[in-house]
Amino acid sequence: MSNVNPHGYRDFQLGSFTFRRDEYFAHIGWTTQAGKPMSHTMDVGPYLRALMRDVAWGFFYGWVNFDNVVGTVNHYESVDLYAGAYNGTLKEAGIDRLENFPTAQIRTTF
Repeated sequence: MSNVNPHGYRDFQLGSFTFRRDEYFAHIGWTTQAGKPMSHTMDVGPYLRALMRDVAWGFFYGWVNFDNVVGTVNHYESVDLYAGAYNGTLKEAGIDRLENFPTAQIRTTF
């Protein structure tokens, strides 16, 4: 999905993750292993800074934490995108998600 939302920004999907934003917030959605839809909202400033670190560094830098829920772990030729996988509360509740993507695929989406 890459449609322009009512706020004038494009929405994207990567695996089971969805990304949308408005003027002030980034909204990241995912589906748990049990099939439950989840979402996380964060201030767009830190989201964009973390996103640009990943892109500018060519997904080379090891860990990029967008905040205490969302981030990436870079493995040279592939990238783990996670939501809650390293957050004790979300992990314990079973509502976390971690997916691995080829670097070229995540680079195109981000």
